[in-house]
Amino acid sequence: MNNMGGLIRCEVVPVTSVDTFSVINGAVRIALKTGKSWYTLSISTKQTTAGAPPEKSEGGTQYTHQFRTVLPFHTYQGENMAFYQDCCRNGCLVKYTDANQRTRILGSKEFPLTGTFEEVPGESPTDLAGYRLELEATCLHPQLIYKV
Repeated sequence: MNNMGGLIRCEVVPVTSVDTFSVINGAVRIALKTGKSWYTLSISTKQTTAGAPPEKSEGGTQYTHQFRTVLPFHTYQGENMAFYQDCCRNGCLVKYTDANQRTRILGSKEFPLTGTFEEVPGESPTDLAGYRLELEATCLHPQLIYKV
């Protein structure tokens, strides 16, 4: 293991595709419904962030699961648009792998990520044009380790 940062792989699944979501000792096992699968996102590693910062209150600690990325125009066409808009509206889970090969889950079956999917043309020729995907959920647990 090293101390390199950054995300190398991100996948998303609509919460309606999740059959079971079992948390055991800070790790999660997820079984998808028959015929359903995770969808790989073509991310820009420099423009993708994921995390779950804690927020303490009188009622205890909550975690804001957050995922943000810009997806390049050329990899997302008409048929994919409805899928990502549905994930934003009805909820989804994000599975990501970092440079240390650790895989984590954002969101849960009870508290899925929701958010926005919008076109971003960029402000200059050096900017990445594409679609900004921003997802968030408030959960009672930190991001979970994914167990196969």
